[in-house]
Amino acid sequence: MPRKPILLFVSASQLLVSLSCNAPMPRQAPPDEERRLVLGEPVEILTTIVTPEGGVIRLDPPGSPLQGWTITVPAGAYKDATEFRVTSRPITSHTFGEAFDPQTPLVKIDSGGAVSGAFLTLEVPLDLSEGSFPLGFTYDEASGELEGLPVMPEAGHVRIPMKTFSEITVAEVREALLNGTITTGFDPRRDMWPFPNNGSAAAPGGFCAGESLTSLYYYDSRSNQALRTAYDGYDNPHAPTPSFANDDRMGIRLSSAAQKNIKFDPAQRDPSIDWWLQAQWDKSRVAYLTVAGIMLVTNRPQLVHLDNPSTAHAVVAYGAEDGRRILIADPNHPGKGRVLTFDPAADRFEPYLTGTTADSTPVAFDRVFFLRKRDVIDWGVMGGLWQAFLAGKVGDDLFPAYTIWASSADESSVAPPVPLTDGFQAPEEKLRLTFEPQGFQGRMVLYREDGEQFDSVESGGWTVIDLKDEQTTIGFLIEETRSDRRVWVDFRWLRIQRSECLASPDTVVASYEWNQPGEQNWSGSGGSGCRFEYTLRNVSDEPLVALVHTRFDNNAMQLEAWKRLPMAAGEQGSTTVNRTVYSDGVITFTVADRLLLVRDLPQCQAFLSDDNEDTWMSLSAPIADFGCE
Repeated sequence: MPRKPILLFVSASQLLVSLSCNAPMPRQAPPDEERRLVLGEPVEILTTIVTPEGGVIRLDPPGSPLQGWTITVPAGAYKDATEFRVTSRPITSHTFGEAFDPQTPLVKIDSGGAVSGAFLTLEVPLDLSEGSFPLGFTYDEASGELEGLPVMPEAGHVRIPMKTFSEITVAEVREALLNGTITTGFDPRRDMWPFPNNGSAAAPGGFCAGESLTSLYYYDSRSNQALRTAYDGYDNPHAPTPSFANDDRMGIRLSSAAQKNIKFDPAQRDPSIDWWLQAQWDKSRVAYLTVAGIMLVTNRPQLVHLDNPSTAHAVVAYGAEDGRRILIADPNHPGKGRVLTFDPAADRFEPYLTGTTADSTPVAFDRVFFLRKRDVIDWGVMGGLWQAFLAGKVGDDLFPAYTIWASSADESSVAPPVPLTDGFQAPEEKLRLTFEPQGFQGRMVLYREDGEQFDSVESGGWTVIDLKDEQTTIGFLIEETRSDRRVWVDFRWLRIQRSECLASPDTVVASYEWNQPGEQNWSGSGGSGCRFEYTLRNVSDEPLVALVHTRFDNNAMQLEAWKRLPMAAGEQGSTTVNRTVYSDGVITFTVADRLLLVRDLPQCQAFLSDDNEDTWMSLSAPIADFGCE
């Protein structure tokens, strides 16, 4: 049996704390575009405590300007007793134009930052002018921004569902203004991501809401630079590729991470949003007027939720026309404007055809809902995702790992495969590649520098690619194979350099201290690198000169380079050799009175004998005469 609501009648007290909403820094408008509410002095209304059992808060103690206002708190909305503090300020004037006609004071409802587990309903008595429609707004005094709220207009009043509170006013807008052309500064050719909503391994069902929300966040708070091009070459060494979407790696990862954090995600589904959708299921006219009215007043694009009995989709609304059309940017169609068509006579939207992903079969959506973006995702979480995006870390915990291995195309080569990374060094005209996924089955698709696909490799398979004389740039798309399709895991542009080395540019480092003649050994700990760096420190009391030599091939001792490193007592010196080195070999240090010899011996442990000390010092005799058995 449902509980009866508890009526709370309380007296006014001081308003002490304001609601913190972690709002991002908005774009700075030019002075001539500054939009503000001009406010009077605050009036204290009440302070009260709401218990976990819920209840109804009446905001109309004697003398209150909020006669008839109530807040309905469902049972279980808060786990603990929560204090509400309310004040109001009269709106004496504003600079938001004729479309914005506030009918109430600006009311500050402060719940100490507590977020409700269900929609609370603010009910406001309202006598609308004929031919007008009610709109609810929150106001950020620091930025001067109004943000639209969902509304449920009824005879004589309007109800506004909210999860968190701030400073709120209710306005009316003449419906005649909503029948004309409404524009915002948003342009889908400029302000949406350039990649389609094809889903990913982290969001296989699509990331339409994540892509829409991250686009809105960027537009509202980040930069006046077009999103379509701002990050086109981000996190890769390739030139911009505006018509090639697979390499927009960080944007896809950010959209996927945002999708995982929306309150529709099964892992954290918010039943209160389902309540809102159910409450508005057959109210298409309200949806149209709400979206159009908020865009008209705020000049900001809005999040729109599309629904049918089996699935859902999210788009960005950025304009309206003739009281019939909402202009939208659909993540399934990047860079293109689309239209939701409202039929006033039938009081419903015409079916809009699109897929849950860009590559899925289109289905009809005939239900349209306005959703406040902060009710769909925590805006502080969104800010954190953007910071991780800018740091190149977003999605690191969501996408599976993999390795691309490279080896010599010569099957007689004994060199083991090494990971392929950007700047890889390859000595031959061909390179053998394989793809090793961790925890999934998939394939690796290879692209030329112009974005043309030329090869693909399934998990565990091999391919051989041709290399140019100096540098070859290849794109690698990694996909996970699912039962119904393949989904995006990662994309990397990798540059491969022709050189005398087959390895990644990682450095294997050997450090050694010496202070007396004699043979010493240092054994590596595994791994390989295209650079071998020796750091040598003189710990004797005398100055020493180190001549560094490194052996590389399997058959004979060959002179790579003599490096002269004079070091005073206590000093150190380093030298780097740019050749393939396997650090599981043994490096032998032979220390003479004033010399140090260093050799890499991956296949054997031969070393120059002390009888050849004069040869080392004078460099007058060939070193290659000394073999390796």
